[in-house]
Amino acid sequence: MNRLSKYIIFQLNKQDYGINIEEISSIEKIQDITKIPHTSDFIKGVINLRGEVIAIIDLTERLGMGKTESTNKSHEVLIANFDQIKVGLIVDIATDVIDISDKEIETVSNLVGDIYKSNPMEVANFDDKMIILLNSGNILNHSERYELQELVTLQHV
Repeated sequence: MNRLSKYIIFQLNKQDYGINIEEISSIEKIQDITKIPHTSDFIKGVINLRGEVIAIIDLTERLGMGKTESTNKSHEVLIANFDQIKVGLIVDIATDVIDISDKEIETVSNLVGDIYKSNPMEVANFDDKMIILLNSGNILNHSERYELQELVTLQHV
C-alpha cells in the first residue's frame, strides 16, 4: 500500500531537508536566546516561548555542516516534540509542506556514524530533487536527549 505522509520542508545551507509534520508543533521566528554554559556546542541555549522553556539547537552544527552564520532574525525555529521534550531547531527557512509517498522514500544505509546505525537516514526523490528526511532519532542520540531534558528541567526550577 502506498501511504502519503506530510513533511515540512526547510533549508540548511541551500540544501532541502524534511521532517514529518507530526514531529513539529509550530514554526517560529527566531528570538533572543539565553545561553547556558557547559552544554554541547550545538545547543545554543533556551528561549521562553509562551511561558514554556524550549532548548534551541543549531541544526546545521548538529549535522556537522558548520555553524549557522548568525542567529539573525531571518532564521526560523521549528518547534519539535522529541520524546516528550520540546526542542527548537534553527533552520535557514521553512519553505513548504508537502505530501511524500512511501514509494518516493529510500533508506541510505551506508552512512557512517553511530546515530545512523540504529536510525538510518532516508531521502525522498520529489519533483526531480533530493530531500533529506530527518526525524528525532537521527537528529539526537540518547545522551543528547538526556542533556536537553536536564537543561529544560533545570530552567523550570
